[in-house]
Amino acid sequence: MGQHLLIDQLDVDVKRQAISHKHTTMWIALLLGFLMLSCGVDQPDPAPTRPFSTEDLLITLEDMPPGWQVRSGPEDLRDSITVGESLWIVFTAEDTVAPFQTASHRVYQYHNHRQATQIYQSDVQVGHWGETPPEWKYESSLASTYTFTCGWYNDISQSVCEWSGVYEEYIIVFHAWLIPDRMTLQDIERIVGGIETRTAEYLSLNTSE
Repeated sequence: MGQHLLIDQLDVDVKRQAISHKHTTMWIALLLGFLMLSCGVDQPDPAPTRPFSTEDLLITLEDMPPGWQVRSGPEDLRDSITVGESLWIVFTAEDTVAPFQTASHRVYQYHNHRQATQIYQSDVQVGHWGETPPEWKYESSLASTYTFTCGWYNDISQSVCEWSGVYEEYIIVFHAWLIPDRMTLQDIERIVGGIETRTAEYLSLNTSE
């Protein structure tokens, strides 16, 4: 009889401890939630409403070197890093025997700069391969972070290059195959400079909160 009472008492004590632990955990969770909301962790401020469209940030055929034409776009883009609005335009080189003959410009818009930066670091930047050519001298004064690399496949004697960067709540990517007399590093540098000039002009426009 005494043994049963002892077991019952132990069972009651265990239940009390479990309830107490549950209440403690609940209060800790509520406190952490309050602190995170107070610090704006869960709900960071959204980017301002822009007085321009995402398409306005895309380059046009006039920004490309001679010997190119529009293959497709501007049109909606849906890929692994699309969250909000994203568009792209694709160009193709004319009169060339190069195995790959395309260039593309992509613009992704996100909720805010933090989200754009997180996605850029986890998905875009790590996707760059190859290396930055020693003759590449362009440095951005507009992007908060950016990358430029060129790479090549062992069985193809043609390099492919990509510029990407974070511009407030936008990720912008320019991707192009190097083609003699159609696309050189100097051409890419000029195009990237034009992209940044265009982006700076639009981002400087008055916004509404």
